Amino acid sequence: MPPSYNSYSPKNNNSLVSSIGGRITKLFFSCLSIITKPIPNSFLFFLEEQYHDFPTFWHYLMMLALGSSSSIYILKKVLTKKNSNDNNNIKEEEVKKKVYGGIRNEGATCYLNSLLQTLFHIPLFRKSVFYMVEDNKGVDSISEALAILFYELQNLQLDETSHNVVSTNKLTKSFGWSGREVFEQHDIQEVARILLEDLQKKMGNTRAQKTIDYLFNGTCESVIECINIKYKSSRVEHFHDIQLDVKGCKDIYQSFDKYIKSEILDGDNMYNAENHGLQKARKYINFKELPRVLMLHLKRFDFTQFGTLQKISDMYEFYQHIDLTKYVKNTNSKRSKSYEYTLHAVLIHKGSSVESGHYVVAINVSEDITKQEWYLFDDAKATPISSIQAIDANFGGAFSTAYMLVYIRNDVLGEVLKPVLQEDVPTFLKTKAQQDSSCTIL
Repeated sequence: MPPSYNSYSPKNNNSLVSSIGGRITKLFFSCLSIITKPIPNSFLFFLEEQYHDFPTFWHYLMMLALGSSSSIYILKKVLTKKNSNDNNNIKEEEVKKKVYGGIRNEGATCYLNSLLQTLFHIPLFRKSVFYMVEDNKGVDSISEALAILFYELQNLQLDETSHNVVSTNKLTKSFGWSGREVFEQHDIQEVARILLEDLQKKMGNTRAQKTIDYLFNGTCESVIECINIKYKSSRVEHFHDIQLDVKGCKDIYQSFDKYIKSEILDGDNMYNAENHGLQKARKYINFKELPRVLMLHLKRFDFTQFGTLQKISDMYEFYQHIDLTKYVKNTNSKRSKSYEYTLHAVLIHKGSSVESGHYVVAINVSEDITKQEWYLFDDAKATPISSIQAIDANFGGAFSTAYMLVYIRNDVLGEVLKPVLQEDVPTFLKTKAQQDSSCTIL
């Protein structure tokens, strides 16, 4: 049975309780223990881990004290978890088995580091990058820089005694960034597209030539259908990611409902149906096929009426497992296909505004889909966290919010997450990495 506050002792008990914040924390737990006995291990673990990142810890306590809807929501989620299902405590012996390399922040590159860690932890993608440079040693620029970076991270993962980090200098230079540009936040969706488009070109005529489409390609049909006459126009499009609305949506399913909802073209916005002139019409999107690796960009940043960007802190739920089968309508397919997904990564923005903040990523590193083994990759640091910290704690609020989700389709989980072995890594990359001082282990 989980302990109550009286039997719970934080790791930094002396410094914690001796401070003003510690006394408030102790009072908080005392009051909480009156409301619910015993306090679930998951919530104690959650706040204890947040304490090591003191601003985050203090934020949650203050928001709870002020009645923040997001923090109260998280508290309720944790407190209502059944004790028998309280699996968010991470055993020390399990933690010691995992060692991961970090990526140094070169100025304002934390968002890029989060994306790179996400892609690196898709083993089939990583292996394809290695195949690309092995089969086509003439690749340069972005592709080679990414391969060397992955090589360094792979080596750090295999070395359980290492606590080193790697640099992205070569990669950022290959983007054409220099000087002040490295210290500017770039749009992560744009950077992801630059990477994938470049890799798709460079993977041609190699063993990895179909990898980008195989993993990330989805197909949709944009349709405009006239209401009063029999006329329909449609166009098939391919995509590698989907942008979902957060504002006005309770969860990920409401966002998909909104995405495919039809729009009526009427009045000044009537549709010009070629020889039929202006017509009242219905405009909508049909998903024909969803990707094996589904990248969802959440619209957490939006323009105000004054033309300035603001952060949307609304509560927005997403889940470890989702079923999107009902959103796919492929009339060309003779048999129905399941589109069930498991959450693999949560890219997180910590901060209250667009101009400030920090980007990190939580990744489920487990090869077994029945387990949740989450790690937080924060630039140079990689630390184990609970599923509550990875998922529930990032539903909304002024401080910590998810802004990009990566799901893997269940029918390909084993294939996509199959570990990359040492023999899969081209030996010549070691020489390349040693020659390039800007991307060696730091």
